[in-house]
Amino acid sequence: MRIFIIISALFVFSLRSQSQVMINIDSLTEKMCTTFKTEKLDNDSLRVMNMFSKHLTSYASKLTEQELDSIFSKCFFRLQLSCNEFKIALEQQDINKGDFSAVDTLLQSLATQNECSAFFKTQKFMYLEPTGDTTHVLMTKNSWTDHFKDGTISRLSLVRTNDYDFELTFIESTNFTRKNLSNAGDKYHYRILEKKENYYIMLLSIPGNSRRYKFKMYF
Repeated sequence: MRIFIIISALFVFSLRSQSQVMINIDSLTEKMCTTFKTEKLDNDSLRVMNMFSKHLTSYASKLTEQELDSIFSKCFFRLQLSCNEFKIALEQQDINKGDFSAVDTLLQSLATQNECSAFFKTQKFMYLEPTGDTTHVLMTKNSWTDHFKDGTISRLSLVRTNDYDFELTFIESTNFTRKNLSNAGDKYHYRILEKKENYYIMLLSIPGNSRRYKFKMYF
């Protein structure tokens, strides 16, 4: 991911502009994803550079450098939710130091009703980010708060939908990645797959995206 950020950021920082303009980020990233999927180049870094250049150059005379940087960051992270091809390219560039692994099917829960009940009675969890950093979670009956290594947080509401499934709705975040990744109201579906000695195996699903992620939540 780092090489993509550096290459694309160099492009964004080279642009200069002077006025504001309203941009529909999700519409823009949908077009960017199409470009990334259809315009094949020698390597993924060139594909990323081409994608940002093609879709952001037209804003060079309409946005300030700071605004362009903000738009770039938002697009970069939103693409990871909506564009599987882009996300896969990033994953191939980075070493995953966390517990997240991609799966293409909706896995069935093997957890018992008692194990699920114990999960929802637990307030403190932690999980490993793909970077290897530990994120701590404070969970209540209707809320979920991520506490990140740098002292930032994310707040989400929680609704339990059955014995082993629950839904998180993003509210706000002070974390750079999370606030660019999610918009207020975005929903994330979680499933308790199995309970082990000191962790639960979880499944994360993102509405509208066929790719899912299995990971561990330690307690």
